[in-house]
Parts: sequence; structure tokens; C-alpha cells
Amino acid sequence: MRVITVNRGEEVLETIQATVTATGTVAAAITLIGAVQHADVSVMRRDDAQTDLLRTYDQPFELSGTGEVVDGRVHVHVTLAGEGLIVAGHLHRAVVGDFFVRVYLTPVPDQPAGVSARPAPTRPGRRPSTGGITLPAEAPNTA
Repeated sequence: MRVITVNRGEEVLETIQATVTATGTVAAAITLIGAVQHADVSVMRRDDAQTDLLRTYDQPFELSGTGEVVDGRVHVHVTLAGEGLIVAGHLHRAVVGDFFVRVYLTPVPDQPAGVSARPAPTRPGRRPSTGGITLPAEAPNTA
């Protein structure tokens, strides 16, 4: 396992991708925790899963996330909690503010001979749009 620290002013995905590239990591599981000041997060539209609703947030957020490295490419989903706002979805960009983000990168061994891995999902044709879904912190839990 590799531990990556993303420091103040650094972009989370760029930092993870740089380590993945430098170490030649092809497949891995990602877990991350920390805090960011800026984030671009998307969710799928209810009526068109091929179109992303991309939103930009600029306030302090606690961050937790999980993801993967497939064919050397980083893919991360996050949950962000800030004052009066909870956001979750596909992470496009996040910049650390006053604190840090710690990333735990666990390489996954190659598939055994004769076992084919399911190809990683791609997002061809997905179009970002404005809008998004957020849940106010004071909303009741209906689960």
C-alpha cells in the first residue's frame, strides 16, 4: 500500500494520478479522507444517465471517498460535508485548503491467466451540464 498526502494548494486527482503514473500502477483500490476548499463534483441526470450534472463548490468541506485505478487511470467518488451542505458524486477536481487529504492506494494484482477482467466503464458521450443535486445538512434522513 502507498500513502499519498495531498497538501495545501494541491489538486487531489492530479496528485494521485502523478503517483500512479510514476509508480507504473495499473490497477488499485483507492480510499481517501481529509478536507478540501474547492471541489467540482458531478452526478448523473435522472432522465439522462449519459449527461453529467457538474457543480462547482467553494467552501471548506470534510471529504471521504473511494475509487479505483483501472488501466493506469484514476476514478474517484466522494462525499463532501460542509456547513449546511452535503454533496456526493464523481470527483472531477478538488483543491486542498487549510488541511490535507490522505490517500491510501492499494495495488490490485493482475488477473490470473484465463480470467478476463470486466472492462472499466467509460463515459463516452457523457456531456457535463450545469445543475446538480445537493442535500441540505438539516434534511431528515428518510432511509
